[in-house]
Amino acid sequence: ASIAAGTARFKDSDIPFTLWYDELTICHEVEKSFEIIVGDAVHSMKAGDMIWLPAGTSLRYKSEGISVCFFAVSPGDYEAKKPQA
Repeated sequence: ASIAAGTARFKDSDIPFTLWYDELTICHEVEKSFEIIVGDAVHSMKAGDMIWLPAGTSLRYKSEGISVCFFAVSPGDYEAKKPQA
């Protein structure tokens, strides 16, 4: 598969992460606040906002309250391509 998709639910989260795949995220619901922080850039997201993040991006997903997002990633078999620690 060339693309995979799903939903993610964040609740009072601060999650550092580095992508090894391209990701498109679309916010569906933001209770209090949801941010995607890339370096010094803070992307404050609200329902209906979307962001594309290329492979190799180091970021933080940060939420207050509950936030729900739709995501699509490429390649679709991204789990099989996860770098070994």
